[in-house]
Formats: sequence, structure tokens, C-alpha cells
Amino acid sequence: MLVPCCHGLGVNSGGRTLTMKSRNLLSLTPSDSKGEEKIPQQYGPFTINMPLDHFEGDKTTFNNRYWVNTDYYKPNGPILLTNAGEAAVTDAAYVMFNSTVAQLAQRLGGIFVYMEHRFYGASGPSDFEQELDKLTAEQALADIAFLIKNIKFSADLKVPPVPETKVIVYGCSYSGNLAAWMKDKYSDIVFASVASSAPVQAQFNFYQYFDPIMRYAPKPCINSIRNVISTVDSILFGKDAKQVTTLKKLFGAEDLYDDDFASLLSNPLAEYWQYGITPDRNNFETIICDTVFNSTANTTTEQDLLMFASFIKSFTKTSLCPGYDTLANCVGTHNETDIQIQKQNDPSTVSWLWQTCLQFGYFQVAAPHGEPTIVSRKLTTDLFERVCQLNFPSMSVPSQPDVDQVNKEYQGWDIELDKTIWIDGEWDSWRELSIHSQQANRKVRNGIIIPKATHCANFLGVDSTTPQYMIDIQNQQYTLLKSWLQE
Repeated sequence: MLVPCCHGLGVNSGGRTLTMKSRNLLSLTPSDSKGEEKIPQQYGPFTINMPLDHFEGDKTTFNNRYWVNTDYYKPNGPILLTNAGEAAVTDAAYVMFNSTVAQLAQRLGGIFVYMEHRFYGASGPSDFEQELDKLTAEQALADIAFLIKNIKFSADLKVPPVPETKVIVYGCSYSGNLAAWMKDKYSDIVFASVASSAPVQAQFNFYQYFDPIMRYAPKPCINSIRNVISTVDSILFGKDAKQVTTLKKLFGAEDLYDDDFASLLSNPLAEYWQYGITPDRNNFETIICDTVFNSTANTTTEQDLLMFASFIKSFTKTSLCPGYDTLANCVGTHNETDIQIQKQNDPSTVSWLWQTCLQFGYFQVAAPHGEPTIVSRKLTTDLFERVCQLNFPSMSVPSQPDVDQVNKEYQGWDIELDKTIWIDGEWDSWRELSIHSQQANRKVRNGIIIPKATHCANFLGVDSTTPQYMIDIQNQQYTLLKSWLQE
């Protein structure tokens, strides 16, 4: 149940949600079905020999992939750099030519550099699981700095060296964290940054992930979901084992442990909220609310439960677990066999899981007793702690991620930066850990809140279908960056 953050800064946000199968809903990709990028060779991918450890003097290196678009460069233009974040880059073409970053590079007369994060995709040592201790935010930031200092452009362009050529680091979600932290830690080479949907506050028990859904989704719909989950929990926490089995059979999930079952039920709620809301549609409302929990039909909680069960079975079969022999093979978290099958089928989850187990947490669970929840209270941090140990039996995995150290090192949502634009969707679940969080209770300089938007809504570039308010937000970014560059 770890919905990802930015999932490779592609385009559709089609990423991992709450089950083990998609353990990190910090994602952003318009269409994961686009396949490997088809991009002219002049744009990449290129590779740079990246130090495996930037701090210990070890001379071991690996090939780190990156792409470059110099089409828009004008003398003294900036470099805009984006690190792809927590997934393999499988569609560089969209990002390089059509994303907001690419369009800003064009308007600013700049060069766009897009790099794959270490230990994702083809960027990392061949046996990267043996080197996972080198997969930290600190090393990733040093990777970005290394590329900035060592990247070479065509001599014909006559690009002055950094910092004479100004660098703007732009990111969304975890990549947005990296953008902000680069401005903080490497201000000698980073001129400005744009941090969008950036959950800079690490948190172990991230139950607030579901708060925006309860806050902004239609109230009758949320009441129906809460009633169904309450009914589910009354059975799961009861003493009638046969009733529990009967309940799980309704959902086609009789082979799951209670917490894995709870995670399964949470999956589509997070998926349709984080990835299903765009300027021209709201799939959470039309599918979850109007179809599954149809409050206008005056259905009973029992009827809603049956409809939800039918929906979960279909969602699991078609979207979450196609091709798996059993549901436990797909989402089970209680034995090494299931875990190994999941890793083989979806190896991209391993690196991000490691980062959350080691540093960030972000574990999406039910709210504490006494607070409302749309997630079964069987879903606790115990599931994530177990998953961390089972996934990395040969590594020294802490019993809990060291979120306090991360927040001390990077200042959490108290971070103060100059020449940084902060962007969040009003409805984004990850806003709860951004500097725009209501919990942070602070004034934000150069902050932008996108109305009724969820995760990484601003990363998609402007086209003929873009509503005016999104065009205005890109213009706002351009105007600010342009003014800073001209100072």
C-alpha cells in the first residue's frame, strides 16, 4: 500500500498504489503503455560514468543514462535539469519535447537535460541489489551535481561553464524533493528550482494520505465508502472465522491475510484519486462514486458492499494482477515466495521500496482510532515493516525508516529557499507532506496551488486542449524564472 510519487516523470501517473505490487504512489506518467521511447539518437540516451559512491573515495562507477535537447538554446540561456525520480525512464520522448519543462526550456532559450535516477532502469550496477546501501537521497543529489559539473555539449553551442550558465532543477513528486534539496545543498551550481507535488516531509505513518479524498470527494460517496469499510472491519475484527472467509470470498480474495486484504481494498481508491482526476475528467467521481457507490440510488450498505466486491474483483483481474497464478502471488506480503514472484514480475518496485524502507516511510495506512478512515484499520505499519524485511533479507534494513534524520538533514516542510517555485494540487494526497500542507501551517513564498488538481498536474505541457488556468500557471512559472534570470 505504498502509492508512488513520481514514477519516472513520464506522463500518465500510472503507478504503484497501495498493494505490494505497486508499493509507491508517488507517480506521474500519462501513459505507461507507450513503451520504450522512440527518440532520435541525437537526443540520447547518453551515458556518463557515475561514481557509485561520491563520498568514500571508491573508484567504482556505473553508467547513468541521460537525454539532452539543445534545440531551443540561445546564447546565455539556462540549463533546465530534471531527474526522473523513482522509476525507469521508458518514454523520454514526451518529456523531452512536450512536458512543461521542455516548453519552459523553449521559452527561456535553454537546454533541457533529463536524467534517470540511479538504480532505476538502465542506470546502475549490474547487480544493484547488492549495492542498495548506495541508493540514498544523498547519493542521488550528488549524481545530479556530478552531471551538472561534467556534462559536455557540442562545441558549436559555446555554452559557458556552470555557474556562468545558470541551472534550474525542475522536479515533480520525489523528483520535486530532489529539485528543492539541490537548491539547498548545491546552491553554488544550482541557480533556481521548481518543486512540484514534493513530499519533502518524511513520515513513517502516512495516514493523512487519504484525508484529501475524504475532504474533497462528494460527501455522500465518502459516507458510503466509510460505511462499507466499517462493515468490513466489524467482520475482520470479529470472532467469526467463517464470516471472515465468506467476506473475502465475495472479493475473490480468500487466500489473503487480513492486512493484505485491507491493502487490496484501498488500491483503487488511491489509484482513481491520484491518477484519475484531470482538467477534463474526474474518474474517481464517475467510477468510484457514481458507479460503485451510487448514492443517488439510495442503496443500502450491504448493496454497496456487494457492488464494491464486484468492482474489486474486476479491478484486480484487469488492472492490478493480470498474469498472476494467485492473488497472494500478486499482493501477498507474508512469505518470501510471494515477495520473490512480485520482484520478478515488477523489478522496478525494488529500488523505491528500498528508499522508503531506509529513509522516507510514506507508508499509507488507516487513520488512528477516533479519526475517520476510508481504509480498513487492519492496514497498519506492521505490513510495511514486514515487507521491508522480506524484500531485503541480505541487507541491513532498519526496523523503521529514519525519517527523523531525513527531516533534520533536509528540514522537512520547514525548508526555506530563495529562487524556488513550489507547486501543489489543491486535492493532491501528497500535498499533506509538502510545504503547502495544512499541517505545516506556514506562508509559502512563490507558491502556486492548482485548484481541484491532484498529483503532478502541472508537469503535462500546454496543448490545444489545456484550460486557461493551467496555461496561466505555466506562464506564472515562466515569468518568475525569467525575472530571476534577468536579475
